[in-house]
Parts: sequence; C-alpha cells; structure tokens
Amino acid sequence: MCMPKSAGGLNLTNLKLWNKAAIIKICWDLKTKKDTLWIKWIHEYYIKVHTLENMTIPQQASWMVKKILGARDNLRYVQPEYLKNKSMVRSMYLNMVRELPKVTWKSIMCGNEARPKTIFITWLQQQDRLLTATRLENRGIQVENKFVMCKEVAETMDHLFAECVVGRQVWKKLMQWLQITWVNMST
Repeated sequence: MCMPKSAGGLNLTNLKLWNKAAIIKICWDLKTKKDTLWIKWIHEYYIKVHTLENMTIPQQASWMVKKILGARDNLRYVQPEYLKNKSMVRSMYLNMVRELPKVTWKSIMCGNEARPKTIFITWLQQQDRLLTATRLENRGIQVENKFVMCKEVAETMDHLFAECVVGRQVWKKLMQWLQITWVNMST
C-alpha cells in the first residue's frame, strides 16, 4: 500500500522509509557539524576526536544515538542537489522509493473516475489478495466454497473474473450498455 502507484501501490507514505530518511538527515547533520547545541554535545560526548565514518558506536549510548550513528552507512542517499532543497528528508525518501520496480497495470488504477472502492478492489485483484471463498478456506475460515452467481464451481479469482458463464453474461450486458451510451454521447 505504501509503494507509489507506478510500482503497484496506493501511494501512502511509508513511515518506516520516511523515518529512515529522517535519521539519515540527522546523521548528515552530525557529519557536517551543523551548529546546534545537540550536535555539539554528541561531538563532545561520543565522537570526540574521531570522525563519524570510522568511530565505533559506544555501548553506553542510548538506543536513539546508536540508531543515528548506525545510519552513517546510508549516507549514500544524500545527494548534493538535496542540500539546496528545503526538504532533504523528502528528497531522500523519494530517492529510496524510486528504486522499486514498475508495474504495467498502473493505467487501470490511476487517472480514471472510478469510485475509490472499485479502485481498491481492482488493486486487491491485481495484487492477488482478493478474499475469494478459496482464499478464505485456505486461511481456515468456514465459508460456502461455490461461487454465489452460478453455484457450479469453487469461487476463485479466475472463475470470478473470466471463467464464470453468468459473469461473462454480466460483462457482455455491461459492454453493450457502455457501447450504447458511447454512441448516444457522440451523436
């Protein structure tokens, strides 16, 4: 759900990646010795005469300081163009998200006027996560296995969207209605 739409997600902010980007930014501030009291304290108390890259992480440090110092391995996400940007965290987050593979069915989901529920169901179907009767049975939930519309075979995604005779009739009538509507709109 947190992946971008181009990668098959719903484009919600991935808080885990956002947090990682924020920690990397704080680590970058430590490396560049930004002039704040907290960073001066970290340099005086933990880093001392060492550099951030080659120091060992102190065992007496709090979990938060250990996490920030441990983020030094991810400083590769900091690009020079980010330094001019107002939101360095957002730029790093987008850079981390862009590494995801793209999907071919993005156009089905985006840029149409379908209801959000329909878009979500389509997304579930594309992710192979639609809760059909067979999937519910595999999870140990007792349900009627036969497809409600035809009562012939088990309810699977393939049967639901492509194989069912009753479903094909519904799709055929829908397509005829759309064709009539399209002809009426264009005349």
